[in-house]
Amino acid sequence: MSDLTAVVQFKHREHRGLGYDTGYSTLGAFIIPRTESNVLPLADIRAHVFSNGYFASNLGIGCRFITKDDNFAVGANAFYDFRKWKDLYTSQFAAGLEILTKIIDLRVNGYYPIGQRFKEKIHSLTTDGLTFQTRYALPAVDLELSGRAVTGSNFFQIHVGAGPYYLFKQNAGRFPTGNALGVRANAAFHFSKWFTLGAEYTYDPLFKARFVGFVSLNIHLGKKERSPYKETGKENIKEAFRVPKKEMNVRLQPIKRNEIIPMIRKRHTVSSL
Repeated sequence: MSDLTAVVQFKHREHRGLGYDTGYSTLGAFIIPRTESNVLPLADIRAHVFSNGYFASNLGIGCRFITKDDNFAVGANAFYDFRKWKDLYTSQFAAGLEILTKIIDLRVNGYYPIGQRFKEKIHSLTTDGLTFQTRYALPAVDLELSGRAVTGSNFFQIHVGAGPYYLFKQNAGRFPTGNALGVRANAAFHFSKWFTLGAEYTYDPLFKARFVGFVSLNIHLGKKERSPYKETGKENIKEAFRVPKKEMNVRLQPIKRNEIIPMIRKRHTVSSL
């Protein structure tokens, strides 16, 4: 473990977000090697449990190319995502690009379902006709410009971000759906290196307005850097809660992306006439 740095995160979100209708809890780990190299491989693993008992997960790898002063990086990542929603089991491949600086970040991500993309069943039969209920997994792209507000404190940081996303038409099944442009805005408040509170707002014609709040506990693992002087007990306490210096540069910036595959349910009636 001494050769790795990891951030283990316990997070909970509530409640209706982009493509999901209940809150969920997450156990995740962001792992990088402990190195001064300008080429930084990384891994990002997350497991999610929804309030209704369904599961989702993400398994990702990536690489960042970093300047010597740790203040600028260009990175790329690839993910395999999974989600179960009732009788729809979907996997997807996703890829992202990122440009990271001390203040401003730019991220672009694309998502494409490769597993079961829809599940159709008969819902009801009435005098109006036969009604089908279909669940879809939607391909998507998103872009986000984000930044960190300068607070002057080592124990409190603010991150804000905003950008568009697009949900492509899902042509699988007999009743295509999708084709919606949306906008997203988010903010995260970091209290020391341990706790984060945040919120996210999205709007698009399919899912309409949705607002999500989240809280997370962040545990930093790995060999602690030795101080050049002997710390007092008071200084040790401060160090335990201080935002790590490397958090201020680009090495430990998290990968930001849609961690949940967006899904939607639609009903269509075929006339009996």
